[in-house]
Amino acid sequence: MKKAVLIALVTASAFVQLHPQENPAAAQRPKLNERLSVFAPFIGPTWAGSIPDDPRMGEITLKWEVLLNGFAVRLRRNVLKFDHWLETTYFWDPSSEKIAFLALSNNGAVIKGFVIGRGNELISEGDQRGPDVNRKSRRIYKLNKEGKLFEDDQFRSSDIDEWRQTHVSVFAATQTNHE
Repeated sequence: MKKAVLIALVTASAFVQLHPQENPAAAQRPKLNERLSVFAPFIGPTWAGSIPDDPRMGEITLKWEVLLNGFAVRLRRNVLKFDHWLETTYFWDPSSEKIAFLALSNNGAVIKGFVIGRGNELISEGDQRGPDVNRKSRRIYKLNKEGKLFEDDQFRSSDIDEWRQTHVSVFAATQTNHE
């Protein structure tokens, strides 16, 4: 019995030495579904930022995560000062052949829509409904070459209205986690 255990340990040790994992953390990270690959540049760090034109809002954090074995991506957005959370789940919708999303907020707002990805840019458009809101919304994320992430919030009240920008937030990648 002891000899069998010893042989098993030696065999396992030899296997690990012959087949080392270069990055064990990467091996544990779920692989992102190809149809959601547009999210890859955003996933990983916590993004911390603010609205430069409006210091009253304070710090805002963003965190993209891979869910459901790579078949969904979650974005958690938090305006820390007001404890305002918006949690968005993105997924491939086979019926529309687009990336769809559902966003829920702790103030009762719900946003449903679709996302278009182009390089380091994500454009989400949807219908926002809630206790005090009924409008179309658009959020554009752009990641520049210097590693800064810009979030451009826009809305319109009807199909005839032009898109109105509410604000642009600027973020930098950080490992700080405010969850």
